[in-house]
Amino acid sequence: MAQIKRVCRTKKVLMVLDDLDKKEQLQKLAGKSDWFGLGSRIIITTRDESILMTQVESFGEVVLNQPKGILAYEVYEMEFGRALLLFSEHAFRRDDPIGEYEHLAEKIVRRVGMLPLAVVEIGSSLRSSQKIVEWEDRLMQLNKGPLKVVCDAFYEGLAYEEKEVFLDIACFFTNEDQTYSYIMWDDYQSAISVLLQ
Repeated sequence: MAQIKRVCRTKKVLMVLDDLDKKEQLQKLAGKSDWFGLGSRIIITTRDESILMTQVESFGEVVLNQPKGILAYEVYEMEFGRALLLFSEHAFRRDDPIGEYEHLAEKIVRRVGMLPLAVVEIGSSLRSSQKIVEWEDRLMQLNKGPLKVVCDAFYEGLAYEEKEVFLDIACFFTNEDQTYSYIMWDDYQSAISVLLQ
């Protein structure tokens, strides 16, 4: 921490902190704006919006020539055309689906919600499969539930209490009014807030 401040204080830096899941990570790697030279940029990716609030609080002091606060950018699902292109690159090693697979490729991309992780994973797994029946089987599997890699990425990022709340809601309150889960988990409102994010 002290070494980062000492080395970078007078330098214009570009820092990318990917997939942060703890406030302490951000505090130790990019504590305050005065750690870095004028014009520095820090790009942070996280699924937990509260991590960014730590950084906003640290900018509370006015530092000469430094911006106050941070700019947040929420990432949305990919456009269908880009998602299909990404899928095709991984499934066919080309920019568009092969003729007889086009209809299935479009259905698969829509089914995984155009999430980049899911698009890459399913495309890569279908690369070696040259039978339409196998593609249809994979689409049927997707209709039963999301890919394991997507579930793992979401679930593993949760704390113990958040996992417990998630499992109860997923098992007992699917398609139910949100009020029931709020009543049942009244003492765990912070876990519900994390899940909603």
